[in-house]
Amino acid sequence: MAFEIIDGVLIKYYEEILEREVTIPDNVTVIGENAFAECMIIRSVVIPDSVEKIGNGAFQRCINLESVTFGNGVKEIDRYAFWKCYNLEDVVIPDGVLSIGESAFEGCMGLMTATIPDSVVIIGDCAFESCTSLRYIIIPSSVEELGYCVFRDCYKLDMACFCYGAKVVETMMFADCSNLRTVFLPDSITEIADYAFADCTSLRSVTIPD
Repeated sequence: MAFEIIDGVLIKYYEEILEREVTIPDNVTVIGENAFAECMIIRSVVIPDSVEKIGNGAFQRCINLESVTFGNGVKEIDRYAFWKCYNLEDVVIPDGVLSIGESAFEGCMGLMTATIPDSVVIIGDCAFESCTSLRYIIIPSSVEELGYCVFRDCYKLDMACFCYGAKVVETMMFADCSNLRTVFLPDSITEIADYAFADCTSLRSVTIPD
């Protein structure tokens, strides 16, 4: 495997023709900006506990990437980190992650499940937009800041549950989720913003607090 690593930052991965499974070395603390961008051959990535940050666009457009195993040291998933990884199927974000950046998983059309831990405080704009295979989502009580359009155009999404703590359902958060049927909003919610549920044509049940 060919890695360029400087002071713990993985700057660049040089793709080898037969290398479908990638294990990142233990001396890496940051996966740098665009380090694996558009690597077409890789199918799986193992990220060690030493990694604390996955940088901007680190794995964007790795269109054949199917699985990512996150180490327990990750604290930040930066914007566009897995943007348009079309074949990524299941994501278990480890406990300890504080932020999921703007468009981090946008356009991951094969993503069926995404587990968000109680440690996450920020979910950025459009973080899961156009994840068209996603079926349900639970937003934990730790989340204090949710961006706009986070789940827009997730048209197979049929259930969304906010745990106690969230205050606002942001602008266009679930817009065009045409299969969304059930929404649970806890007592902490004080505002439903513009177009939050626009064109949710299958919506049948909404629990709205006092």
